[in-house]
Amino acid sequence: MSPNVEVYQEILHRYTSIRRLDAVNDAFESLGSLVSAVLTYGMPEIHAARALVGLVDGISARDALHAAVMRQAGISQILSYDQGFDAIPGIERLE
Repeated sequence: MSPNVEVYQEILHRYTSIRRLDAVNDAFESLGSLVSAVLTYGMPEIHAARALVGLVDGISARDALHAAVMRQAGISQILSYDQGFDAIPGIERLE
């Protein structure tokens, strides 16, 4: 499993929004023990996300960015409860 940097950003966002800064380190360590690499993104992925927003009705910007990063890395499956990924061609969502 290779998450992108947005997964770590989401952990920070969630735990700061619920004022649980004490849990951030444990969450980062848990995720780090499960993954072998963290994917980054740049302008090519941002442009691909922009294209996905125009192609997939109702896709969120965040889902489009995740999907664009996945496509660039040759990843076609995602572990997520976010049903927005179901509408993205070439992406299989696993729960």
